[in-house]
Amino acid sequence: MASAPYPMFGAIEYPVVFQMVQQDIYGLYRNERTYDHMCRQSSSWIIVLRRRSQSHYP
Repeated sequence: MASAPYPMFGAIEYPVVFQMVQQDIYGLYRNERTYDHMCRQSSSWIIVLRRRSQSHYP
């Protein structure tokens, strides 16, 4: 596994997740009314992300 550039994510899914974070933060600054929606959306995929990363380490 020394060839993997990111230990907790696959080489393909890491940029996708990072892009999602950037879009959430950018949208948050543009429209503060969506703050609650962004928080719920972020917390939901963070939980999924933690589950996926933990599955690689028993």
